[in-house]
Amino acid sequence: MNLDELKSDWQSMDKPSTFEVDSKQFKKMINYFEQIQQKTRKENIIMSILFVLSIAFLWAMYSFMNNASWWVWSGVSILSVEMVAAAVFAWYRNTGKKWKQLRRESQQYLSLAIRKLKYRKFLMLVIIPIYTLLLIVAINLIYIDVLSDLRLLWRWAIHCGVSVVLAGFVGFEIRRRYRREQQEITPLIDEFEAIKEGMD
Repeated sequence: MNLDELKSDWQSMDKPSTFEVDSKQFKKMINYFEQIQQKTRKENIIMSILFVLSIAFLWAMYSFMNNASWWVWSGVSILSVEMVAAAVFAWYRNTGKKWKQLRRESQQYLSLAIRKLKYRKFLMLVIIPIYTLLLIVAINLIYIDVLSDLRLLWRWAIHCGVSVVLAGFVGFEIRRRYRREQQEITPLIDEFEAIKEGMD
């Protein structure tokens, strides 16, 4: 059963208070959550590979630049550090090895599942905007050197244009993804919390 089918199944279930943790509905919810985790893990692997390649490219580019200024070094350094930090934050969305040792029907399992799902919103609404801000700063630092031969007006136009385009694109993506999270993740969090409360 694929992710869309699981999503359709658990969204058509009874209310959380009407079924037990050993029911088929609960197992489908857990399966849906675990497929989200698997999908996230694949995304993280691809992202990590792209980040490694990007960092290698940036420093290779820097090494080939003749008399690269402090501005370029600072920009490349910020980009490298924030990519590593972003990868760490992104991987935290996934469950660790200890996760597999927990019973799926346990409160601890549900607590960890709820925490991981809620963290996705924190990543989207806090970490990604900070990452974007640092990205804009880093690119503009590099451009200070790269665009130094242009007239001041053109330099300001390029700095502002790049900043606005990046901020607008990321803002659009955050809004789009947040709406999807509200439809898919928030109901799952609510149901897990209701089940957990029923265990108390």
